Amino acid sequence: MKLRAPVNASAIAAPRRELRGMRSQFSAKGEKTLTRTMNTTKCDIEYPCRWTYKIIGQDEAMLREAVTGVLAESRYTITPSNRSRTGKYLCLNIETEVHDEARRIEIYEALRHNSVITMVL
Repeated sequence: MKLRAPVNASAIAAPRRELRGMRSQFSAKGEKTLTRTMNTTKCDIEYPCRWTYKIIGQDEAMLREAVTGVLAESRYTITPSNRSRTGKYLCLNIETEVHDEARRIEIYEALRHNSVITMVL
C-alpha cells in the first residue's frame, strides 16, 4: 500500500488566483495567450483635491526642470522617492491641487509627453 502526501489546498488554489482578471485568447498562429482584463469602473473623486504623480527618469535636475515647465503656474511639492538598485533611475513624487478631472489629465499628459520623463504613475 502506497502512502500519498497530504494535499495542500492553498497550493492548488494559488494558480487559479493568479489567473483572475486574465482572459485567454488565440493568436493568429493558433497559440494560446493570456491577456489581463482592465477594470473600467471610474472612481468617484471629489474636486478640488490634492493629487500625487510619481515620475521616473534618470536625471533629477532635468526631472525637476520638466515639472517646473508643466506646473509653472501651480503650487506643488516635489519629494524624492525610490532609486533603482543600480542607481540609473530615480522617482520623484509631485503633489499638487487639481480643480477638476480635465486639469488632472492635462497635467498627466504633459508629464507623459516630456522626453526627460520615462514613466508617469
